Formats: sequence, structure tokens, C-alpha cells
Amino acid sequence: MKNTIAGIIIGLVAGYLGPLITEYSAAIAIPEAFRALLSDGGAVLWEIFVVHLLGYGLIVFTLIFLASRLIKLHPWATAAIAIIACEATLYFFHTSEYTLYLPHIVALAFCAFLSATLSRKSVNISPAA
Repeated sequence: MKNTIAGIIIGLVAGYLGPLITEYSAAIAIPEAFRALLSDGGAVLWEIFVVHLLGYGLIVFTLIFLASRLIKLHPWATAAIAIIACEATLYFFHTSEYTLYLPHIVALAFCAFLSATLSRKSVNISPAA
């Protein structure tokens, strides 16, 4: 029950703060040295690793890691519920086209499961627990 409530709260916070922080990180211009490398479809990598990783990734990573460590929650359940709650928040409060945008889904899932993996290793929770 605590996993579900914490995951929903983390998802709501990420769904609310993610677009606000992404507005600022989207203003980061691609450096001239990387422009040639990112010209043929590589701009998606810039979107994932710079724009959305700063917007969604850091929020989700930090909140899941702290919730798993401080409240002793199961990190995988919290991460999965947080992703679902964040996507639901974005779907209901923002345009539906934005929720299907690939870079934010990749950054959100990557950071959520990386945080779950690192917090599981730090508190020694077995995968079957």
C-alpha cells in the first residue's frame, strides 16, 4: 500500500514539475561541435539525454531513490507505479500528443529503473521480495 501511494505521489510530482523544468532545459542549444553528429536523426539523442533527462529524469531518479531508501519501499513497484502515474498526469493535464513523445518516455523509464536498481543494491533487497 505504501508503494502505491508513494508511486502515485512521485508520478504526480513528476507530471507537474517535469514540463516546467523541461521548458528551461529545452532552451539549451546544441553546441556547434555536436551539430554535425546530430544532424541525421541524432537530435533525438539530444532530446533524451539533455532536455528530458534534466526535465523528468532527475526528478524521478531523486524521488524514487529517496523514497526507497528513507521509507524502505520496494523500489521496482514504486518505479512502475510512478511511471504510470506520471504518464496519466501528463495525459489528463497536457495535450495527448506530448504524452506519446518518445524522448520523455525513454528518459522517464531509464531514470526510474536506474534509481530502482541502485536503491535496491544499496538496501540489499532481493528481486523476489
